[in-house]
Amino acid sequence: MKSTFLLETRKGSFKESRAYIKAFSAITIIFFIFLGFFTAYFVKRNLFLPLEMLLSSTSKVERDEKQNIKDMLPNDEMGHLLFSFYQMSEKIHKKTESLTYKAHHDQLTGLKNRIELDQEIQDSIFNMANNDTKIAVFF
Repeated sequence: MKSTFLLETRKGSFKESRAYIKAFSAITIIFFIFLGFFTAYFVKRNLFLPLEMLLSSTSKVERDEKQNIKDMLPNDEMGHLLFSFYQMSEKIHKKTESLTYKAHHDQLTGLKNRIELDQEIQDSIFNMANNDTKIAVFF
């Protein structure tokens, strides 16, 4: 009688342990499935999407289309902020180019003024000394 009682106790203990192991295995499997989905999402977002944007940009360059920086930035607050800074930088660059052109060219004719002409003559004289070429200046 005592041996059957011990046997039944051990069977119960075995079934309980088996239930814990099954539950732990199920939780582990669910965790690894979740981890697999998360890894796939992370790899797609950080590897494949930038490669797709690069391919898209490359095809635009091949078709001689203008690049749009907004297409390459994320569509969130950080992307908007980066795009705004890019636009400000472009405006500053264009205004700097315009002012540089106005500073070195005549406004009426568009020809180079004295400052730019003097610099170009100095560069030509320096290149002439190195390449054995001749230059001429016509006023």
